[in-house]
Amino acid sequence: MAEALKCPGGHVCDELGLVWPRRNCPAGHFCHLGTVSDFVTGAGDLEPIACEAGTYCPERSLTGVVLRATPQAANVCKTGFVCPRGSDKATGIGACPVGFYCPTRAHVGVACPPRYYCPDYG
Repeated sequence: MAEALKCPGGHVCDELGLVWPRRNCPAGHFCHLGTVSDFVTGAGDLEPIACEAGTYCPERSLTGVVLRATPQAANVCKTGFVCPRGSDKATGIGACPVGFYCPTRAHVGVACPPRYYCPDYG
């Protein structure tokens, strides 16, 4: 082999002498080509990048862009749930609390305004 291959997207290559990537990009994050660490320190593309608020990323995600036909991409969270940055499932950290409502892709609840009420979770 004339040269080493960059770690494929969706994986972390943080060891010497790898013959194949052994570690997946962690859930809640996406990993570009050449990711070398699974620690988030602010080093940019060399480490996993947290998915944006209102989306979630399954393990081995390649991109934070929502692509409906790609299972290794960010996905839109379910309506009625709180999904902060770095969410790893469609229900984020749980249902929108009583007294608030959570529109699609909301990462924080919006307080129910005057003249309205929000009696239920979600």
